[in-house]
Amino acid sequence: MTRGEELERLGTALTEAEKDGTEPPSVIAAIRLLILTGCRPQEILGLRWEQVDFERQLLCFEKSRFRSSGSCSATPKRQRRNAMRTLRPIPEPT
Repeated sequence: MTRGEELERLGTALTEAEKDGTEPPSVIAAIRLLILTGCRPQEILGLRWEQVDFERQLLCFEKSRFRSSGSCSATPKRQRRNAMRTLRPIPEPT
């Protein structure tokens, strides 16, 4: 099965779950955000409203981790202050 086929099956399953109410809408939305953005689960689960820019259709995430010597460590607060990762909107299909 190709990646496209897998995504299509998952999309169908999410749509069916949405219609029949077998999963909460928040779970379905979180799964879609994970798939469409490539974000880490903790980034989606920790998303706050002030990080959502509806007008410009952007999600902004604070960079809170960095990789050093093969291990993941918290970034010092002074470096985090202005560190943001912004996701641009996905174009509408034509």
